[in-house]
Amino acid sequence: MNPFHPFPQSVDSALLQVGVRMANAMHVRVRIFATLLRHVPDLRPGTFLDMDLPQGATILDLIQRLQLPVEEVKVAFVNGRSRPFDWPLQEGDEVGLFPAIAGG
Repeated sequence: MNPFHPFPQSVDSALLQVGVRMANAMHVRVRIFATLLRHVPDLRPGTFLDMDLPQGATILDLIQRLQLPVEEVKVAFVNGRSRPFDWPLQEGDEVGLFPAIAGG
């Protein structure tokens, strides 16, 4: 596995890299915020990552596919609403993943 690539090296990820859709896949758009961006070095702040996931995939499945440390992801939004990690994603969803953010 390449630690600098956001997907595990497998047949389906190789197809995703060249833009071929998986059979029975759904398309989602993902934005990763703040310190989580360091885990996806090719992604610029404010940009979306387009991904194909198997039907029935959850937010947790997405986090794991991105190889983000689950313990660092504190909040997930789907289409602008906070959702638990076991939330099933649907075709066309826009997902935002946030770390814990401190302020004062």
